[in-house]
Formats: sequence, structure tokens, C-alpha cells
Amino acid sequence: LESLAASRPLNPTVSVRKVVIAFVLLAVVTGGVLSWFASTHPDGLEWAIQKIIGQTELAEQEQGVAPILKNIQEKTAILPDYNFKPAADAAKQNEQAPAWPGIEAGTSVAGIIGAIMVLGVILLLGIGIKAVRRRHT
Repeated sequence: LESLAASRPLNPTVSVRKVVIAFVLLAVVTGGVLSWFASTHPDGLEWAIQKIIGQTELAEQEQGVAPILKNIQEKTAILPDYNFKPAADAAKQNEQAPAWPGIEAGTSVAGIIGAIMVLGVILLLGIGIKAVRRRHT
């Protein structure tokens, strides 16, 4: 990448701000809209577990730290299962197979938050790499 940047530097008319805005907009569209089309089938890990034990999830532990942490997570999770916390009556009604595409506001919010968190981590890594390079030069 460094040799590419040296041989073909970024055009001075390209604004870094516009590039960042474009990436944020792409993240919002990807996380907010494309997340509706995520598969309703088990992912690779769930599929593998199902092939081995016949269920998509492992049995929960009844003792130790795991149940305590699960209780804390259930009480504090903002977007459990990539959606808003359902009311008790709505949770019973939603036990049927999920519709596809799953157009849900909670799914969009979870996707947008996740995409922005990833962009934030990338930005922090870039700033960190730039700071380290400045120290060494």
C-alpha cells in the first residue's frame, strides 16, 4: 500500500471528509437495509453444533458464573437477538418461523450501530498507526 501511495498519490481534490461521509452512508445503508435480508437459517457454527448434538445451541450451565452473567445480560441487553426487547405478549406471538425479509426497526438499528462501531474501530486503528509512524520517523 505504501508503494502504491508513493507511486500514485491521492488526488488533492479528493476530500477525506467526503470519503468518510460516503463510508458512513454506505454503513447506514448496509446495516440499516441489507440487514433485513440476513438468512433466517442457522449460521455455520449453529449448523455444525446441530449436526453434532441435534440442536443449534449448547445446553446452558446451571451453576457457576455463566447463569449470573446470563441474567445480567438479559437485564441490560439493549438489542437482544438484533432486535428491541419484545413485550411479554409479543414474545409469545413471535415464536413462529421468522418472516424473510425481516423488516424490523430493531434489526436496522442493530445493523447501523454495528457498522458504525466497526468504522470507529477502523478509524481508531488508522489514527494509532499514523501516530506510531510519526514517532518512528
